[in-house]
Amino acid sequence: MTPHPKFDLRVLAERPDGSTLKASHLSFMDPEIVYSMCILRQDVFIIEQGVSSEQELDGLDREDSTITVWWEKDGDVIGTIRVFPGEGCMRIGRLACAKSARRGGYGGALMAAAINLCKERESTQKIVIHGQSYLKDWYESLGYVTVSDEFYEAGIAHYTMEYHHP
Repeated sequence: MTPHPKFDLRVLAERPDGSTLKASHLSFMDPEIVYSMCILRQDVFIIEQGVSSEQELDGLDREDSTITVWWEKDGDVIGTIRVFPGEGCMRIGRLACAKSARRGGYGGALMAAAINLCKERESTQKIVIHGQSYLKDWYESLGYVTVSDEFYEAGIAHYTMEYHHP
C-alpha cells in the first residue's frame, strides 16, 4: 500500500451546540487537543473497559498514514476515532465517546466521517473494523456486515465486520 502524506487539519462539520468535527494527522493537532483525546481514550478504554495501557497505546496513531477524527467542544475532545490502511483494506478503530456525548449522534457522525475518509484515501472498496460485540447491531445499522465468529481482543468480545462501498 502506498504511504500517504500526513493529513493536514480539516473541519468536517459544526453543530449548533458549538461542537466541531475535525480530522487531522496527530502531528497537526494542537497539543491540548491531543492531551484531551488521550484522556478520553484512557477513560473509555483503560478505565471503563479494562484495556491495558500497552494495548491502547499501540503506536498506530503516530503512523504517517493514520488520520484521527474527533469532536471538539469547549476545548475538549468528546469523541474520537481513527482511520488507517490495513492489508488490502482500510481500517477504522478506537471509536470512543465521552459519557456526556453518548446517544447524541456523535458516534454515528464519527463513523460516517471515517468511512468518507476511507473512500477518499484508498481505491480499496473494503473497510474493516473489529467491532465490540455489544455494538454489533449498531454497526450493522450503519452498513457493516459481520464476517467472523465472536473473538476476544484485549479481553473484550468483538466481531470482525466489513463495510463495502462502490
